[in-house]
Amino acid sequence: MKKIQVRFLLHLFLILLFFAIGCNVYANNITGSTQIWSTVVLSGSVKHHRKIKFFIEPQLFLRDDKYKFNIGFLTAAVGYSLIPQATFWLGGTRLDIRETTGALQREYRLWQQVRWHLVKTAQYELGSRTLLEERQRASQSQRGTRLRQRIKLVLPLSSFKKLSLVLSDEIFLNLNQPQWVINRVFAENRAAIGFAFSLDKRTKIALGYLNQFLYSTPKEMANVLNMAVFYQLN
Repeated sequence: MKKIQVRFLLHLFLILLFFAIGCNVYANNITGSTQIWSTVVLSGSVKHHRKIKFFIEPQLFLRDDKYKFNIGFLTAAVGYSLIPQATFWLGGTRLDIRETTGALQREYRLWQQVRWHLVKTAQYELGSRTLLEERQRASQSQRGTRLRQRIKLVLPLSSFKKLSLVLSDEIFLNLNQPQWVINRVFAENRAAIGFAFSLDKRTKIALGYLNQFLYSTPKEMANVLNMAVFYQLN
């Protein structure tokens, strides 16, 4: 029964991912790019108060244009595990963004999120992340508010005990439309597939493909090599 459930989830996730990517590929009037996204996540919990958690996350996005540099992120957050299956987070992010014109922009984000372990067994893990962002561009007076919803499926590979197949999809919904954001509610989709490898109890690396689609004018699609290192401090 469990094997049937795992196969069903895998097939369902793959169908949804290929459908999302396929719709993006065959959309009209697309501007395309190739990118590399790299992430380092340092996380831990407070000694004697294990329900209180924190992480620091620098990120660098590179793009195949004459500038190469696309976005630099620095994120910090604190969280609290109200129940074992869910952690509530409050955090902030600073971004330095180079637009395709070469202009540099700075953006600040305050955000709240909840991460749920919907299902966690030896055969698979199904998780959810719901994130609400309040965004402020340094050059703009209007703030943008955005809701992000991600579903992630992790399938440990029985033949390779430390290796897992990871599939995810995330949608971005603009709850308002100031002039500097995409002028529609359904603004972006990110579909991803890759592998995660546990080096030891504290360290994990991930490598995969991510398809980013922006419903801007004109529409934009990025084929992304997505790399990450996760280190648990305690």
